[in-house]
Amino acid sequence: MKQPSKPMQWARSAIENNLTILTILAVIIGVGLRYIADPHTFSNNKEIIKEIGNFILITFVVGFIYENFVNYRYKHEFIHEIENILSNKFNLPISKVYLQRPELNEKAELMKQATKEIIEFGTALRTFTSYMKSNLSFHTSDGQAGRYRDLIEQRLSEGIVIRCMVLSPEVAAVLEPYEPGLKAKIEESLTYLLEFQKSVEGKGTFEVIQYRTIPRYAAICIDGEQKGSKMLLSPYVPNVENAKVPAYLIEKTKEETLFQVYWISIKNIIKDQKKEVL
Repeated sequence: MKQPSKPMQWARSAIENNLTILTILAVIIGVGLRYIADPHTFSNNKEIIKEIGNFILITFVVGFIYENFVNYRYKHEFIHEIENILSNKFNLPISKVYLQRPELNEKAELMKQATKEIIEFGTALRTFTSYMKSNLSFHTSDGQAGRYRDLIEQRLSEGIVIRCMVLSPEVAAVLEPYEPGLKAKIEESLTYLLEFQKSVEGKGTFEVIQYRTIPRYAAICIDGEQKGSKMLLSPYVPNVENAKVPAYLIEKTKEETLFQVYWISIKNIIKDQKKEVL
C-alpha cells in the first residue's frame, strides 16, 4: 500500500492531536460565516457563504463526536478484546496484583508458605536487606509476629534452603554510568549478607548467587519445582522507580505458562552464572 506523503502524515497527526481545539475554532468560524450570511449584514453571495459555514461547522462537529464517542467506544472494545485474548493465552487472571511494592506482612506470609526453597531474586536486594536490618514487626494471618530476620532464621532452622540472587558488582560497574551508585548499593548488600551467613552458620543452607546478566525483573519464588509453587513477580519498567512498579503474585497451578517463563529464567541464571555458597 502506498504510504501518504510526509506533509499529509503531519496534517493527519495535527488534526488527530488537536481535534478538540480545531472543533472549537470550526464552530466559531462556522457561526461567524452564518452571521456574515445574514441579510442584515451582507446580502451578496450570502447563500454561498452560509453553505461554507454550514460545511465547516458540520464537518468538524461530526468528526469530534465520532472521535470522542463512537471511535472511543470501538477503541475500548478492541482493547478489551485484546485483554481477553491475552488472559486466555496465559491462563490469567493473575492471582493477585499489587499496585506498588508489597508490604512486609505480605512478603512474610509468602515466606511462611515455603516447604523446600525460597529464592530472593533482584538487583541489589535492598528491600530484603533493609527488612533484615529493621526492627519492624511483621504479622501473618496465622497470628505469628516478629522481626523479618527472625522469620528467615526460623525458616533456615526448619530446613528451608534460601538463595539470594544479586547482580554481580562487576556487571554493576558497567551499568554505573546509567545507574550511579548501583555498584556501591550491591556491595553494601553483599557485606550484610556475608555477616548474616556467619550468624546462621550450621543452622541451614543459605546461598548467595552473583549473576552476570542484565536484570529485567525482581522476584520472590517459593518451591519452584513443586506443584504448589508461587512467585511474587515485579518486571522492571524503564524510567519508573522499581518501588512503584506493580507486582504480581502468580501460582504454578493457575498460571503455569507465565510461571514457567520466569522460573526457567531463574534456573538458567543459577546454572550459568558463578555461584558462591556462603
